[in-house]
Amino acid sequence: GVLESAQRSRYESRLPLDAPGHVTAGRRRLARQIYHEEPRSTVEITNNTLIEWFSFYPFKVAGRSMEPAISENTWVAVFRSGFRKRNPRRFDVVRLEDPRNSSRWILKRIVGLPGDEVALVAGELFINGNQVADPYAYYPDPQTDQFEWWPRDDEYVVLGDNRIHSTDSRKFGPVKRSSIRGRVQG
Repeated sequence: GVLESAQRSRYESRLPLDAPGHVTAGRRRLARQIYHEEPRSTVEITNNTLIEWFSFYPFKVAGRSMEPAISENTWVAVFRSGFRKRNPRRFDVVRLEDPRNSSRWILKRIVGLPGDEVALVAGELFINGNQVADPYAYYPDPQTDQFEWWPRDDEYVVLGDNRIHSTDSRKFGPVKRSSIRGRVQG
């Protein structure tokens, strides 16, 4: 609170300006701009772009659950800070911890957001009672699927594009936001 802020200010004012624990107003402003606010200058845009570039890594796809959009054994770029400035959106492809085996990573597409009522009926996706076109779904022979989810504030419904060869929210339910580790660019 106010008392802690006053104590911190007194402590910081006793530190030399180059001391490791000294937080200048400029450093505070830069941290706010990088982590919380929209970029306002070319320098800030450059900083944000560099953070994005250095926070990505290549990931080799194992399995056929995201075909035909992402094929098995192809390499994709995963951005660790992909959701630093925005929440995951419907149809984003994400890398997440496999809920059945936390040492394994999987790629899935987000179809349900927190607070949505999500249903998959005979291959058709419904959000809050309205049918939603899912251009990524590959369902050569729509089964008589009958699934419903109600993700909480920190949960997402994820499905593989190749619905026949995918283990996804139909098997393990909605996933926690904390298990999503990056945004995928194919």
